[in-house]
Amino acid sequence: MHRRSTFLIGLILVLFVAALAYAQEDINKAAREGNLVAVKALLKNPVVEINWAKKSPIPGPLYAFDAVTMGQRIFAVGGRGEENGFNRYLYQFDLEKDIWTRKKDLIYARSNHAVTVLEDKIYVFGGNENPTRTEVYDPQTDLWKELAEVPSPRMHINYSAVVSNGKIHVIGGIEKRSDKEFIITDTNLEYDPATNTWAGRKPLPSPRQNAAIVSVGDTIYVISGTDAQFVDQTTVFAYHSKNDSWETKAAMPEARFINGVAVVKDRIIVCTGKTPDYDVCKVFAYDPKSDKWHYLGELPQYFMLAGVTSANDRLYVLGGSNHEIILSTVWEANIKF
Repeated sequence: MHRRSTFLIGLILVLFVAALAYAQEDINKAAREGNLVAVKALLKNPVVEINWAKKSPIPGPLYAFDAVTMGQRIFAVGGRGEENGFNRYLYQFDLEKDIWTRKKDLIYARSNHAVTVLEDKIYVFGGNENPTRTEVYDPQTDLWKELAEVPSPRMHINYSAVVSNGKIHVIGGIEKRSDKEFIITDTNLEYDPATNTWAGRKPLPSPRQNAAIVSVGDTIYVISGTDAQFVDQTTVFAYHSKNDSWETKAAMPEARFINGVAVVKDRIIVCTGKTPDYDVCKVFAYDPKSDKWHYLGELPQYFMLAGVTSANDRLYVLGGSNHEIILSTVWEANIKF
C-alpha cells in the first residue's frame, strides 16, 4: 500500500509539472498573437498578471535609440530610422492624450547612445557616431546645450546612463581608442551636472557592453550584457555610489545583451534584446529586496534595440527591430504584482 501511495503521489507531481508547462506555452502563444484577453485569462498566477495594450505609434520607425520618462511624457531620443541613417530626432509622447509631437532636434546624430533624466532635463552621452559628445535638453525651452565631453569615446552604451546621488554614471560600453582599436571597457564614469565635470569611479568587476543598467534608490544594477570576449552573460553587479563599491547579485536566468530595462513598482523589469532564440523574447523581473528573479512571460512580439521605459507603474516598449523590419509600435504593459 505504501509503495502504491508513493507511486500515485509521484505521478500526480509529474502531471502537475506537465500541466504547468502546457499552460505556460498557451500563455506565450496568446502573447505572441496579441490576444490580450487570453493572456489575462491564462495568467492565473496570484503573484503577477500582465495586460499588454497598444498605444499610438511613433511618428516613424525607430531603433537603436533610447526612451526616458519625465512626468506624463515619454521622450524617444535619437536612433536610426527606416532610411537606415543616424538621426537627431526627438519625439515627445503625451501619456494622457496618447499623442506624439516632434521636438527640437539633437545637436548631434546618434545611435546606441546613453540617455537619462535628472531634475527635469534630458542628458545624452556618446553613441556610435559621436562617441565623446554630451548634450542636455530643457523641455521648458525646447533647446539643447552642449556639455563637457565624455573623457573616453564611448559606443554601444544603450541603457547605460543612470542617476545616483544627484550625479550621472555612464558605465561600460565599447571604448574607441583609435580608428582600428576598440575594447569592451569596465569604466565607470561619473558626471556632475552642477560643475559640468567628469570623474572616474571604481570600475566594473568585469568589462561589459550593452548591459541593462538601472538604479533603484542609491544602488546601480548592471545586468547581463557582453563581456570582453563578446560572450553574453547572466551576471548582475550592484554598485553602491555612497561608498564606491561593487557586489555580485543573483544571476539573470537568461544570457542576452542589448536588453531594455525599467523599474516598475520597485522591481527591475528586463526585456527585449538579443537572445539565443530570435523568435522569443522573455520578460524577467528582479526584486532587489529579495535578490530573486521571476519569469513574467513573453513580449507580444520580438524586439531588439527598442526603447524601454516606465511611467505610472506601467512598462513601455517602443519601436525597435525584429531582424526584418524597423518598428514604430508602442506597447504598454500593466503589471500587477
